[in-house]
Amino acid sequence: MEGSNDNKGTYEQQGKMAQDRLLEAYEIYNKLVQSKVDEFIKVKEYISGILEKLLQQGKIGRGVILLSRIKSPASVVQNRLLKKDLKDIFGITILTTTQEEVHPIGEVLREEKRFEISSKKQKKEERGYEAIHCLFHAGDKSNGNNETLVECHLQTHENYRDAYPHILYKARTRSGRDLTHEEEKQIIEKIQSMYEDGTLAGHKLSGGKKSRLPQMWVSGFNQQGEMKEQKLNEEMILKIMFPFLDLSKKKHINPESEEER
Repeated sequence: MEGSNDNKGTYEQQGKMAQDRLLEAYEIYNKLVQSKVDEFIKVKEYISGILEKLLQQGKIGRGVILLSRIKSPASVVQNRLLKKDLKDIFGITILTTTQEEVHPIGEVLREEKRFEISSKKQKKEERGYEAIHCLFHAGDKSNGNNETLVECHLQTHENYRDAYPHILYKARTRSGRDLTHEEEKQIIEKIQSMYEDGTLAGHKLSGGKKSRLPQMWVSGFNQQGEMKEQKLNEEMILKIMFPFLDLSKKKHINPESEEER
């Protein structure tokens, strides 16, 4: 009995240490976001201004949109605990309607000293397309300020929509091989089940409910040719993250978890 009590005490201590590490990581997340969010807003406004000018010049059409996101606390905390880089908390994706619109936007971004551009041809089935990846630095690199503030992607709507779902891509990366149809099916079914029982969007810790979802916004052109931003709700974000999700099935809401929101 005495040994059993010792084990119980050890497990409780380990559980408390794990909780403390998680809460510490969440605190780091909150401080990082709060310290950089104003700069992130400025970058979004700056890129929106670029797109408005290109529309006025007739180099892009009104179908170009801007997706922006702040990574979810859960994702950042996991990376923090795994000692991974936290430079991609803030992200922007510019989606064009045609491949031709990618180039004038990329050219303007290349002229900005704070953007570090890496352009790479990528193949999708028999077709090839160009997607531009860039990092926006907090200051001019020539002055030695290499702190990455925002990760930016530029590609067409079609290539973004048809991309391999990120949750499956991560599972494939972890396994080091292509997933079988049955493995993909199991992951999709698990995600669907989490959506239906209400646990996909968040999980509980001693400090309260913590979100699994990023914050996301979409900006598009209005009739006057100005970029207007809208914050996406939970279901819109889920559909972007998990395009295979069946949102027609009602979620089971746990009253206890609902009270924590």
